[in-house]
Amino acid sequence: MKKLLIPVLALLAACSQPQAERQTETYFDPNAFLSAQTAALNAQKPLLSKTIAVGDQPETHQTREVDWAKELQLFEQLNLNKPAFAGSYIVEEISKTTTTYRLKSGEDLPVHYLEVIRDEKSSQPLKVKATLRTKNYLYESERNLNFTCVNGRLVSYEIEGFQRLFFSDPDPFHIEGRIL
Repeated sequence: MKKLLIPVLALLAACSQPQAERQTETYFDPNAFLSAQTAALNAQKPLLSKTIAVGDQPETHQTREVDWAKELQLFEQLNLNKPAFAGSYIVEEISKTTTTYRLKSGEDLPVHYLEVIRDEKSSQPLKVKATLRTKNYLYESERNLNFTCVNGRLVSYEIEGFQRLFFSDPDPFHIEGRIL
């Protein structure tokens, strides 16, 4: 009886491997790229010129004291490789260097569109564009995000969009960062 029980338990253990471990990455992974960028930027402490506009009043600041993980945190939402997102996007290879990911009809996920333009030789991202949308009966927001790289190094990012409570007008905003 014990000889039969051990193989059965081993088989059950193998079959109960968590889904997350079996998931393979199918989409562009911005988190790995941004993690490397964050580490490099924290070490280099480059000058950041950041413009923030809420409504029609822009303000520009320059600083070297930046928490890059926090500064680029919104871009982490572009990770489509979560197990819950599997099969939710239509992937199109527009060219050798450009791939788009569009949310399938009927899916309700925050990332509606993602476009990645890569360098032909290094395959590093040159430009990443995305649209995030959230809508429920109390709140609606849309954020258009993009970042640009040169030689595998982040040089600028932009976030623009609006947020609106159901009883108010949309509040537009625009954030632009340039690494000097």
